[in-house]
Amino acid sequence: MAPAFLTIRTTVEPNDNNRRLNVVVDSDGYSTSSEIPLEGRNAARLNVIELRDVPSGLYEVRAVLEGSHGPIASSMQLVRVAPAPGYQR
Repeated sequence: MAPAFLTIRTTVEPNDNNRRLNVVVDSDGYSTSSEIPLEGRNAARLNVIELRDVPSGLYEVRAVLEGSHGPIASSMQLVRVAPAPGYQR
């Protein structure tokens, strides 16, 4: 329930070509993005992003893995944050 604490976990298999992970959280009234640099095969397999005070709404959460020559893989998940009783934003 809003305001929500949203935890986004992404798993990326280490590979020499992995350069960065872009994560975007987007709705009609709220948007944020994070870029995580990756060190190829030495990068952590699990990446965690924590967002605080996320307002109610339907969110599209997108993660795009990029290599030295552009996007390698992507994933999308819908997340709904329900309004708490009496919460307005």
